[in-house]
Amino acid sequence: MRPAAILLALTIATSSAAAEKKPLHVVDHVGLGCADLDRGVAVVEERTSVRAETGGVHPGRGTHNALMTLGHGTYLEIIAPVAGGAATPDNAELAALATPKPVFFAVGSTDLAATAALLKAAGFATSEIRAGSRKKPDGSVLEWRTLRLEGKDLGAAPFFIEWTKGAAHPSATSPKGCTLAKLEVESESPERLSRLFEVLGLDVPVRKAAAPGLRVRMLCPKGEVSFGP
Repeated sequence: MRPAAILLALTIATSSAAAEKKPLHVVDHVGLGCADLDRGVAVVEERTSVRAETGGVHPGRGTHNALMTLGHGTYLEIIAPVAGGAATPDNAELAALATPKPVFFAVGSTDLAATAALLKAAGFATSEIRAGSRKKPDGSVLEWRTLRLEGKDLGAAPFFIEWTKGAAHPSATSPKGCTLAKLEVESESPERLSRLFEVLGLDVPVRKAAAPGLRVRMLCPKGEVSFGP
């Protein structure tokens, strides 16, 4: 093989390897917070005609959840404090919600370390990667790793999650019926978050508002249903 051909082959191989290592990102799940899980499940069922299924308890966090799929690798998580659970600022926020409200969303990554490197190169600071888990009603444990953004002007920004290889993703095991139509973000600094979603390759509209907020739009048996401002 001629030197030029060898160089071309090496370039193609290197480019292919880089493409394989680049993490893929999707909206993994949207969290609807509520003071009472049963109340949250009932409200969502009334509006969508789909009843979320109990997911389990988050050890050490004092919360539990119920889930329903939104299709294409995305799911809805209804989350509430466990009675007598951990007293944290996040749980205090949940305890104040009489009706379900979007309080967070997660972006799924195929390679969390690569996502961290991508964000750093784009000027975003991140936390360390941390392990997480949830005990399911059947006693089994679902595990994952998460990464969070740090810094100013990032209200309503997502956190990042990578599921343990081989684990059944909740979007594949939760009740069906609804699909995600659109996730929208409100921010005091929309340019910063718009840049973030551009880096991640995600179509998440951001509009300027006085305070951070989320709106999730879903197509359900009863038509389009939305939660949020």
